[in-house]
Formats: sequence, structure tokens, C-alpha cells
Amino acid sequence: MCGMTESPARPGRSECRHDLVAEQREEVAENIRQCMQDVHQLASEARDAGALLHQADDHFVNKREAAKTATSLTELDAMITQLLNYKDTICRRMEVMSASRQQDAQKPAPAATAKPGTPAPKPPKIMTVRRYDLCSVKRLQSKEDIDKYVEAIREKLVKTLESCDGVQIN
Repeated sequence: MCGMTESPARPGRSECRHDLVAEQREEVAENIRQCMQDVHQLASEARDAGALLHQADDHFVNKREAAKTATSLTELDAMITQLLNYKDTICRRMEVMSASRQQDAQKPAPAATAKPGTPAPKPPKIMTVRRYDLCSVKRLQSKEDIDKYVEAIREKLVKTLESCDGVQIN
């Protein structure tokens, strides 16, 4: 553990700060990996998402490089928030593309069109839930802890599903 005074047995403040910054850089790198994974997964379901995917990849690669040279914890903390907000924006855009693709696939052929005056089927209402809102950070130390944690996630998902037709987890 980092001490307040420098001695041969204890690291100094600058070494502690360096260790914390390095640890935070690793957290940013892991967030970038998860964001890219989420975006790539959604891109596979969306129509014509290639340009958007390329734009997102460039953004995340630039953030990864910026994280390598960041020197403060504040800068790295802000980067995590920016990454998650950007990923959410990109994912929402891709969800719209994906919904458009699903609607086109569900449209009946022109010969099988319903009679005039018949209402068109309404598209399914999909609620988006952020993974970090759904799964809180927690240390689990027993089977009971795991059961409680998983049950809380299940309850949140079931409650969300009561007001919509599906849940998209980002």
C-alpha cells in the first residue's frame, strides 16, 4: 500500500500516483475493448452499418492512444464517461438501422398485402438497458451472493419487459 512518507520500504507519492494512473489506464483499455465488442455485435445486426462501424472503430482507437499518454486520474475518469456515452450514441443509431432491417423483413409481399382499412401491425417496442445499469459493480464471495446478484438482474429485466416487447442490453 502506498504510504504518505517516502522511505526505502514504502513507495513515495509520485510512485503511488503512477501506479494508480497505470491501473486506471488498464480500466480505460478494458472499457474500450467492451465498447468495441458491443458496437461490433450490433453492427452485425444493423443494415448498412459499415461506415458507422468504421467511424466508431477510429474513435475507440484514438481514445486508446490518448489513454496511453494520459497523465491524470481525472483525465482517465472523464475518458471512461466519454467512451460509454459515445458507445451508447453509436448503439442507438445502429439499433435504428437494425429495426429498419427487421421491419423490411417483416413486410408482406405486395400480393399478400392486407385489405385496405386493415391497420398495419405495429413494430415491437424494444427498451434499451445499459449493461452497467443492469449489473452493478460488486464483489461476490459466496453462492448465495451470486444467487442474489443474478436474481436482482433477473427482476430488473422482467420489470423492464413488462412495459415493452423486448430488451436490448448494451
